[in-house]
Amino acid sequence: MKRATLLSYFPACLLLFALSAGAHEAGHYAQHINEQTAMTIGLKKAQQFAVIDAGMGFGLLAPSWQRLNRGAVFIHSKDQDYYIVRVDNPAEKQSLYLAILSDSGELHGANWSGEFPDL
Repeated sequence: MKRATLLSYFPACLLLFALSAGAHEAGHYAQHINEQTAMTIGLKKAQQFAVIDAGMGFGLLAPSWQRLNRGAVFIHSKDQDYYIVRVDNPAEKQSLYLAILSDSGELHGANWSGEFPDL
C-alpha cells in the first residue's frame, strides 16, 4: 500500500520539477541584456509586486503599480554587470529601484533607495 501511495506522487513531483526548470531557464539570456530589456524586466517585476509579496522587505505594493506603463521606467545607473532600473509611480509618489543582473536578466534586489551595496 505504501508503494502505491509513493508512486502516485511521482507524476506531481515530475511536473513540479519540469515547471521549475522551465521557469529558471526563462530568466536567462544568451547574451548580456540591453537597457530596453532591463527596463521591460523592471516594469514587469514592479507590476508583479502589486500582486505578490516577493519578500524584498517592502511587502505588497499598491494596485496602482500594476497600471504603470513603459513611460514610468528609467535607467537609474548601469555597470558592466547590472542595471539599476527606476520605476516611478506618480499615484503613490514613490520610485522603486530594481537591480537587474546584465548577464542573466535576473532580479538581484529591489528597494526604495536605489542603493545596492552588495553589487
